[in-house]
Amino acid sequence: MKTTLILLILLSSNFKQGNSMMSYTQEKTKIIYVFDVLCGWCYGFSPVIKKFHETYKDQYDFEIISGGLVVGERIGPYGEFANYILNAIPNLEMTTGVKVGDIYLQQLKEDKLIQNSIPPAIAISIVKQNYPENSFEFAHNLQIAKFLDGKDLNNVSTYLEILDNMNLKIENFKEQFESVSSENFANIDFSRAAQLGVRGFPAVIVKHNGGYTAISNGYMDYNRLNKNFISLVK
Repeated sequence: MKTTLILLILLSSNFKQGNSMMSYTQEKTKIIYVFDVLCGWCYGFSPVIKKFHETYKDQYDFEIISGGLVVGERIGPYGEFANYILNAIPNLEMTTGVKVGDIYLQQLKEDKLIQNSIPPAIAISIVKQNYPENSFEFAHNLQIAKFLDGKDLNNVSTYLEILDNMNLKIENFKEQFESVSSENFANIDFSRAAQLGVRGFPAVIVKHNGGYTAISNGYMDYNRLNKNFISLVK
């Protein structure tokens, strides 16, 4: 199970790019980003999708979905694969241009911090309900908090700090985050990702002309992502 986790973090998905996935009645074009806050390659892809979102947000609808990378039996420290991740980080940094912070590197070496995709998925869901237009920026900031600043995403104070820095006021955020039913928020996203056929992250899917098409299968740079998108919609 741990092997599956690492492969999902460090490898791209098995989506076949450009293939229409399912057919629906024609609606307005929508870009759907399926990712996981704990996914290293999603962190590397974060500047790409941020730029893509900024470029097209006034023309098309966007939706961000948490995929559920670390759930169930996968929840816990990385264990024996922590060193594998440490050895893979230089390639991640070189390929994507992102920087992994010293605090996060030390956490990997000590391997004590519990990894769990559910808390960040809950937080993103709450933000989507209150400030959908800020959900991409919030998710981006969560990944910076995790991989650059080494913040604990199991602690509600991390999210409250980010919301405060973004000037987003959700008065009952803590109560929603800690409620007994809060996990349902995350499960809705996880189920949606599964229904879309996503097997790995990051994935960018475009709902266009009645069908769903993956234009990104794992990490790719902005120019390639943009070219794939333009080829589909124009």
